Amino acid sequence: LTFYESPVSLDDVQILEMNSEDALNLIRSDFKIKNSMIKNSFSDCLDIDFGKGSIKDSSFIRCGNDALDFSGSDVNITNTDILDIGDKGISFGEKSNANINNIDINKGYIAIASKDKSDISLNNIRISNVDYGLAVYQKKPEFGSASISTININISDVIEDYIVEEESTLLIDNKPIINKENKVFDILYWQNNGW
Repeated sequence: LTFYESPVSLDDVQILEMNSEDALNLIRSDFKIKNSMIKNSFSDCLDIDFGKGSIKDSSFIRCGNDALDFSGSDVNITNTDILDIGDKGISFGEKSNANINNIDINKGYIAIASKDKSDISLNNIRISNVDYGLAVYQKKPEFGSASISTININISDVIEDYIVEEESTLLIDNKPIINKENKVFDILYWQNNGW
């Protein structure tokens, strides 16, 4: 299901058992999604490219790849549950900006990733049963470093709470994380998978 340069409002909508690349793809579209669920998607549950809008009171369950994948987008996400994800719970890239409040992410590889000049603010976030809680890095050479700032985050049952690349920024309760890595994308997707 794709919307291209079209405003979208979804309220009390269920998208189930999708076998396509993205269950829902919005391209250069303003959007409002609330009281909705995307479940059992072969790949990404929701993929938004260059969009602007909000997601509220919704859930994304058993997504084969990312639950929420944003590129070049501005988004507010509140009161949302993400469960059983193949890759990232929420992925931000290509200068995305986001404010995220009251989110639960349970089971996946990376809970929240900010990359390629994206700037993400998190408040009241619960993360559990993932390999990496937060990942902040540069993937594409034409973009720069990324950032995440958090207030009131709870991370449990993970291998690593966070991984941050040199030049990128992670603030946890206003305290900067100084332990950083080189070539984070390679660590996440090459070294850990034996490629």
